[in-house]
Amino acid sequence: MSRSSATVGDRRWWYFLRDPRLSRIARAGQFTVPAMNEEELRSAIERPAAHAGLLLEDGLCDLLLRELQEARG
Repeated sequence: MSRSSATVGDRRWWYFLRDPRLSRIARAGQFTVPAMNEEELRSAIERPAAHAGLLLEDGLCDLLLRELQEARG
């Protein structure tokens, strides 16, 4: 099984941070999101799929949760 990872970013933040006024606004609205427990992670995987009318393959969510746990160490 191959492993992959992704980093998601938004270049627009770079432009925001170049302007001191916009930088203050952007930083004032930032906050740290606490780590999710297994139930919250499962919900974050399953609910969007269900909302879109999709069915996950049997065991897919469990596989993803195991991989996340392994990545956390």
